[in-house]
Amino acid sequence: MNNLRRKLKAGEVVYSCYGMLAEPVWVDLVGAAGFDMMVLDCEEVAGDNYGAAIENMVRAADAAQMSSCIRVVENIPGAINRALNTGTEGIFIPHVRSADEARAAVAAARYAPVGCRGAAPVVRGAGYGVRKWDEYYAAAEEALVFIMVEDKEGVSNIEEIVKVPGIDGIMVGTWDLAVELGRAQIGPTHPEVTAHVDHVIDVTVGAGLVMAAQAWSPEATAKYAARGCQLLFVSLDSLFLIDGITKVRNIANELESAEADA
Repeated sequence: MNNLRRKLKAGEVVYSCYGMLAEPVWVDLVGAAGFDMMVLDCEEVAGDNYGAAIENMVRAADAAQMSSCIRVVENIPGAINRALNTGTEGIFIPHVRSADEARAAVAAARYAPVGCRGAAPVVRGAGYGVRKWDEYYAAAEEALVFIMVEDKEGVSNIEEIVKVPGIDGIMVGTWDLAVELGRAQIGPTHPEVTAHVDHVIDVTVGAGLVMAAQAWSPEATAKYAARGCQLLFVSLDSLFLIDGITKVRNIANELESAEADA
């Protein structure tokens, strides 16, 4: 059983952040800081989404003994297959709006006879052809599949989506939902957005699936943990960087102001 699946099955709360900076050193730093997991983003970032960069980021997570998942660019078989070929522990599928789309994602993540994933025993995830196929097949079946509900249509269909066999968890894409609802000026904390999120949490937890939540503050983290959310996203690597830069710049501004007043 892969490490992330083991933790979630044991009922542990897993702390994660998004990896928006396509550099392995950032994965290494997040692992050194003690995070349980990092989701390497291929939907929003630009660059080498499915080449050496993303594979090296998975390697960095493995070296740091930190779980990794990949948010694929879209819900298509090729994108899902290439992500899983890196050896990552799971995938996040953006903008799933219906049970049929969820079923398609699960099928693309599993080899025949369960699904339709393309088979290539020479990729990193399969051990470059050295690992026995039966052994790899069993391990590949443990890759987690998280469905991202980011649209009003997906929220409306959540009761049917959670019934799809093979789904491990659900996450709401709160910013996309806020924009669609016309609430971007306030964002994910708008009551209309949080009402949709609360509904998805109730349905997902009630179905016995893992609920992942974007918890951007200590208060939100505590709230979602209390609601039964096991996978908590607390920040982005790019925000860690900009927060640090901003703090240093603010200190410098204060020193400059003090010198000017002296």
